[in-house]
Amino acid sequence: MDGNGILLWVAGIALVLTAIQAANRSRADARELLVVCSVILVAAAVCWLWAPAIAGYVAAGGYAVAIVCPALLTVAFQGALDRRRWISARALSWLLLVLRPTAGMRSFTAMGLAAAEAETGDIEAAQQLLAPAEGASEAARRAITVMRLHVAQRWDELLAVIDAIDPEERDRDPMLAMYRLRALGEVGRIDEIAHEYRTLGLRGRSAIRACTTWCG
Repeated sequence: MDGNGILLWVAGIALVLTAIQAANRSRADARELLVVCSVILVAAAVCWLWAPAIAGYVAAGGYAVAIVCPALLTVAFQGALDRRRWISARALSWLLLVLRPTAGMRSFTAMGLAAAEAETGDIEAAQQLLAPAEGASEAARRAITVMRLHVAQRWDELLAVIDAIDPEERDRDPMLAMYRLRALGEVGRIDEIAHEYRTLGLRGRSAIRACTTWCG
């Protein structure tokens, strides 16, 4: 088997595994990932029919550009935000949107950059970034709303939004617990903070550690 054939098999297996992994993601993320996988498979199938000698290269190249690179850039983007390297974060967000120009990616990068702007004290710029992306999922819109209220320090409204979410759904998102803890502390509801920590204790020590670190 030549290199083209090997790449075709490798890319095919990788696409199938990626599609299976999508089941562990949110509905919107899973749908987005499945669409990307489908496009790559269709492109490879067309090449196999019309130019089989390059089908493997097309499939492998598509997988690398559309799935592997965005995954690596996402990690780098988050790392740049964590290390407060704002210029790098902005450059990485641009690359991410070039490779994956979807509503989900726009929402993800917008929230990251908004956090960066808020860190530097430019609250107005942060709020401008937190406009819901057209076509964004309900979960993405909710996350943007929560973050916008957090940036604006509208703690009572933030608590109202989070508390209106179904408890089971809220428990699956540790970030909501972090935002809720911060808001409870800001409004002085100490007893509820203790209760929230006890609830987090049922989810595991890692959740408590994450919330403690984030809430400072």
